[in-house]
Amino acid sequence: DEVKMRLAVSKHDPRNRNVYRGYGPVVEGTGTQYKEMFNIGPHEYEATGDVANENGDNSVNSTESGGDLARLKRISKEGNVWPETGDETFDRKFKALFKKGLQTRQTIAR
Repeated sequence: DEVKMRLAVSKHDPRNRNVYRGYGPVVEGTGTQYKEMFNIGPHEYEATGDVANENGDNSVNSTESGGDLARLKRISKEGNVWPETGDETFDRKFKALFKKGLQTRQTIAR
């Protein structure tokens, strides 16, 4: 559980900066959902186009100007947070494979 919580969205662990992408633990007492989730998306980069850092820190929690709509747009383009396996070769190949899959889907969509 400790490994998972390092990737939890900030709602479940305020120390984390990822708002949307990442781990969501089972929430007891909700009465409707009894499942874990891990949200990933197509974005490996910040909304600005800069590469997200290794922690997936896209600064979407910042109080920059732009209002709520701008903040929601940044959140929707939040970069993924990935667990590190300790195997740099595997981690690099996994991220490259995910990126290639996205490129393939974008090509088909065009």
